[in-house]
Amino acid sequence: MGTRLYSTVRKIQTLVDRSQHQQDIGLRYYESRRCWLGIAGNLMYFASVGAMVAAGSIAAITSAGWIASKLVTAGSYVVNGVNLVDGLINIIREILRM
Repeated sequence: MGTRLYSTVRKIQTLVDRSQHQQDIGLRYYESRRCWLGIAGNLMYFASVGAMVAAGSIAAITSAGWIASKLVTAGSYVVNGVNLVDGLINIIREILRM
């Protein structure tokens, strides 16, 4: 997790540096596109971890019941969706590296 945080900070710094040097930070340019996709992928990872922690906490705090099971089920759908988007972003990043 620390590596992803460091990576996110570095990518933000790269975009800020490009902007300060009047270089384009749009998605049309390889380096800035890599930064934006990396930031998006890492943010999706952080959201995924947060959703998993929240789902686990809800399951641990509440006793077995209808509402608790529905919340955990909904949470698992969210986690799966976030993981899917994170995986797609990582695939796009890998394709763009080639």
